[in-house]
Amino acid sequence: MLTNSANAVLRNVIGPTRLETCTLQEARTAKDGADIIESLLATKSVRSYPRLIAANCIGACTMESGMGDQLRRIKFSQEQSTVSSQSFDLRSAFSAALLRKAKAGNAFTLISVDSKKSSQVERIEADYPDYFLDLGIMEQCAAGVAAGMASCGHKVLVVGIASFITMRAYEQIRTLLSHGNYDVKVVGLWSGLYHTFQGHTHVPHEDISIMRTLENVSIYCPSTYVDMHNIVDRLFVERGFAYVRVESPFLSPTMREHGGENADLDRLQILRRGNRVTIVSTGRSLFAAIAAADLLNDTDISCSVLNAIRVWPFDETTLLTALKTTDILVTVEEHGKVGGLASIVSEMLVQHGVYGIRHLPFSGSRKYPSNLAYEDALDSFGLSGSKISNAVVRVITGAEP
Repeated sequence: MLTNSANAVLRNVIGPTRLETCTLQEARTAKDGADIIESLLATKSVRSYPRLIAANCIGACTMESGMGDQLRRIKFSQEQSTVSSQSFDLRSAFSAALLRKAKAGNAFTLISVDSKKSSQVERIEADYPDYFLDLGIMEQCAAGVAAGMASCGHKVLVVGIASFITMRAYEQIRTLLSHGNYDVKVVGLWSGLYHTFQGHTHVPHEDISIMRTLENVSIYCPSTYVDMHNIVDRLFVERGFAYVRVESPFLSPTMREHGGENADLDRLQILRRGNRVTIVSTGRSLFAAIAAADLLNDTDISCSVLNAIRVWPFDETTLLTALKTTDILVTVEEHGKVGGLASIVSEMLVQHGVYGIRHLPFSGSRKYPSNLAYEDALDSFGLSGSKISNAVVRVITGAEP
């Protein structure tokens, strides 16, 4: 049974006041941290990752009492439970695609920067230990090691948290991988807005902007399980430097239906065709784009949806063709306002002298979101089908200048 103080903490953690109300001082008042952790993990109404944060918050003040190992075991167990219920997770797609390549005799080296469990690549280490190297929290070192191995003819992939692998190691990526055009593929996990609840350090909503300033780079943003397999296939054919941007990896059943096995990654995917509005998306924003298009089409506003699996270099040809018959252009992305998809498209419009097109960008802002659940972060930036479609309707009806 939980003590009164433990109940108070539990109420604060999972109640309507949200996670940030559970302070470390409140956690210290709990006499039975183990009971709280078990109760949190048994609470069906709380999503898996917020429950883990709560467990971490409470467990942080119980490490001295010998609960550290127990907490880590519980956390890993909970992560594995989440994965098993999301068998079409983008991370499991990445791991499965690499295993497929290894079984087919394609040699490579996968470098992990303290991300073996979070990226779900343990099977690579278990089944092909010679193909795997874990460097720990050493992003800059990983870029250097990758460049050295690639210079000897190895195909190298580096996987880590996007905010750290793109920013902490930027100098090494720029000087070694990009300028040297080595055959190294950097995979950045948890990009976009998913980790807003962990604070500014974990919200890399400027990574497309940062990475596309580099020479010799291709940038890929998977939306679906099939996309990830197609991207990995491309990475093994395409020599040179590339960045794969993975946002929230979790896929609902409806999200799994999209994507084709023989997708041309050099071209924008045409998922809806229309003659009034064109929506261009990349990454997980595809599903908000599709929802918005379906709402608009239901009101007789003809809408196209184009998806950029490879966001850079950008397929200008397909978009310019679509804009010949539409006069409203919408871009949807989990990225900041500067340097991402909206900027890429705006630059294209200027360079090609395209005028008379109303551009509505839906993206993050220059201000970092924090202490928000993923769905709340998306909603705060208008990244939902209803908010996108409503904005388009306001423009068409003249309700918005």
